[in-house]
Amino acid sequence: MKFIDFGLKVRWGQINVRTWRPHITKPGPKVLLTHGYLDSAGCFTDVVKNLPSDWNVVGFDFPGHGNSTFPKSTIPPNDFYLHSINHVVNYLGWDQFHLVGHSQGGCISGPYNILFPEQLKSLTLIDTTGCFLTTPEYQKTILKMSILIDRDQPDMFYKPGRPRTWNEWRTLIKNTKSAMAEKENFTQWFPTDEVADEWLTHTLSDGSK
Repeated sequence: MKFIDFGLKVRWGQINVRTWRPHITKPGPKVLLTHGYLDSAGCFTDVVKNLPSDWNVVGFDFPGHGNSTFPKSTIPPNDFYLHSINHVVNYLGWDQFHLVGHSQGGCISGPYNILFPEQLKSLTLIDTTGCFLTTPEYQKTILKMSILIDRDQPDMFYKPGRPRTWNEWRTLIKNTKSAMAEKENFTQWFPTDEVADEWLTHTLSDGSK
């Protein structure tokens, strides 16, 4: 399925935004898709194929995922991902929209609903652990303080190690299994090199082999 990617400029670099349809406002609902841990917006391609053609559907890569950058001196925490949603929404000029979060994207989208409930027409969480356990009033204060701290870009003393090679990543994900599965009996998520390479192509930001 054809798509258009463009870089949204932010203080630490760029957020890669993806639209699967012409970048124009359509009469249908506005939908923002947020992906899971170590994934990217490309994971929603098959989902978008099955959505009505008049919907405005947009996805983006969280910082450090896909083609989105992040400050090299820090490990992006969840609240850093959180205000990335706000950057994208402000750029699109959406006053209200439907927010869909898969896995970690759901963990981020849930708190976004706590902070900005007036923006969301609906919230859909897929394969996620849910929202924070603190009261909404207390959580608002925590999240807003975290956003302010992230914008100051504190040095978290993180130094990245040697990047894994393509073959190392392929071997790693082919042996990935659910943490809840029995060790002696699990189904591989990426059983062949072809399937693994397809996933890596839209997930690794450097695209090198």
